[in-house]
Amino acid sequence: MQKINNQSSSISNLSPMKTSRYNYYVPYKNHIILYNGLTERYILIPSNRISIYRSIIENPSDHLPEFFKFLSKRANYGFVVPKEKE
Repeated sequence: MQKINNQSSSISNLSPMKTSRYNYYVPYKNHIILYNGLTERYILIPSNRISIYRSIIENPSDHLPEFFKFLSKRANYGFVVPKEKE
């Protein structure tokens, strides 16, 4: 997979993160599509898992140590960004 931007270095030093303002949640059958309008990336999330995904994506700094790998990948695709960006 191709990296959209190089934000992984920002998350590697556990800097404060925030959700991207370009994220959209779109219902689709028994799922929710989390779509980033800037990077044009999306994640298909089962509806019964949306609360945990949303909590992590919308409050990434609260979840960094525990979900570092998950958030690193989401940062590479623009779903979470350093607090000083955007």
